[in-house]
Amino acid sequence: MEQLVELLQKQLEASEKRADERAATEAKRADERAAAEAKREAKRAAEETKREEKRAAAELKRQAADLKREEDRKAEDAALRAEYATTTQALLARIEALSTHRLDEGVATPLSTASAQERIIHSLSQRIAEFRYDPDNDVTFENWFKRFEGTLQVDGRSLDEKSRVRLIISKLDTAGFTRYANHVLPQSPGDIGFNDTVTLLTELFDKPVSLLHRRYRCLKLVKDEVDDIMTYAGIVNKQCEQF
Repeated sequence: MEQLVELLQKQLEASEKRADERAATEAKRADERAAAEAKREAKRAAEETKREEKRAAAELKRQAADLKREEDRKAEDAALRAEYATTTQALLARIEALSTHRLDEGVATPLSTASAQERIIHSLSQRIAEFRYDPDNDVTFENWFKRFEGTLQVDGRSLDEKSRVRLIISKLDTAGFTRYANHVLPQSPGDIGFNDTVTLLTELFDKPVSLLHRRYRCLKLVKDEVDDIMTYAGIVNKQCEQF
């Protein structure tokens, strides 16, 4: 009997020992899993921090590039304005000298206004970049004209309307001029006024609008109180033609 009790006690102790060993093993595995997870989390956090730093560095680099381009553009505009001022002063001095010379000689023939305007057009043309329509990069006529509007309207105020139209048309590239010339047929580009030319070019070389958006805009048309029924019908027909 004593031997049986002793045997049972040994089996019980062995079972408890195995249970303790299993518990210790599970605890060790749990600790290892927790450590591995913490390591993975730390690695992910480090990688995310690194990505954020790269994005921040890229953004700073982009901003610096944009700032440099803006500064370069301002410097270019300032240089062109200075060159224009110098050219204008030299031209005026030349005109004055020629006028004085002709008066001294007793000649009453006036200076050629057309020749002076041609020189001003040439000077302005050198300051205005060629327009190349590229809507994917936001190069529309409206944005281009905003950049050079001061040159055309202020520095070119001494030009007559036809000369300003001729100047702005001359800055279109070949594809742009061909498209515009076909658009205004049967009129000639030179026969259209300056303001109408700017309006037509702005509409023609604007960002393209999707067919769905054009249809939606047509369906949302509302008659203006100041428009008569014929004017409103014309607006509706124009919008429907774009379908």
